[in-house]
This record gives sequence, C-alpha cells and structure tokens, in this order.
Amino acid sequence: MKTPAIGNFLPWALLALMLTSCGGGTGGTGSGGDAPTSGVSIGVMAKGSVIVNGVRFEDTTANISIDDTPKTAADLRDGMVVHVVGTVNADGITGTAQRVEAQIEVRGSVTAVFPAENPLRLVVLGQNVIVDDLTVYSNLANFGAIVVSDLIEVHGLRDTSGRVRATRI
Repeated sequence: MKTPAIGNFLPWALLALMLTSCGGGTGGTGSGGDAPTSGVSIGVMAKGSVIVNGVRFEDTTANISIDDTPKTAADLRDGMVVHVVGTVNADGITGTAQRVEAQIEVRGSVTAVFPAENPLRLVVLGQNVIVDDLTVYSNLANFGAIVVSDLIEVHGLRDTSGRVRATRI
C-alpha cells in the first residue's frame, strides 16, 4: 500500500495544475495543426476512455495499472485518482494516454464511522477519510452502509490537513 506524503504530492499537483490551465485556443494555425503536447495529468477520472481534468484520453494502447498491478481499461472506474502520462492534442480536450496509473490511497478495516458529522467521516488504518456527495460507491449503497470492521479501499486526494477526501470507496 502506498500512502504518499503531502510533500511528494505537491510537485505532481502543481504539474497537473499547469497542464490543465493551458489550452483554450487552437494555436498558431487555427486548424488544429499544432503538435500534441506531452505531459502528465493527475486527477479524478471519469469513464469514457479516461477523462481527467477535462481531457478525454484515448486509452486503447495505454499501459494500465491499479495499485502497481497490470490491468486493462475495463478495470478503471469513475472516481479513481489516476496519473496519466501521454499527449494532449492542440484542441486541449482530447489526447492519447501512454500510461494510466491508479493508486488506492488507503485500504483496510474501518475502525470508526461518524455519520452525524458534517462532512461525513470514517477512519481506516488511523487515516481520517472525508466523504461528500461526490464520492462514488462501489459495492455499497451509500455512506450509511459502511460499518466498523468493513474492509474498504479508498481512492482520493489529501487535503491540507492530511485527511483523505474520498472520491471512490
């Protein structure tokens, strides 16, 4: 299990911010003739190929892994946090993924559930996990279905307090 420190995450987040803040225009030719731009995009994905930070990456030839285990595009799910290495076309909204890596932020037994808190919170392996209305559930109906001792996997991003903001459970 990998639990990256916030300091290790910051350079990746800054790179993702720079990549997603670019775009909007067609460049010098106005006809989409500009060469694709290589880079890394990090964010919460949606299915439909792999959609991250508003860019739809074609993933049919990508090397895909989840928690360092080789997988296929069919294994990727909404709400997973992914690192996409590839190219973004001149239109800024399409690209081609060479590599897609999804990492589980925390995996283990739930030790506490706080359904009366706002935002909702649970604890897994001593990690505070915040849940909101954007959290995607897999094999669970909703937050109310989570009980102490359940084994869960949480995808998400850490906030400035080090809490995991769950994007998928």
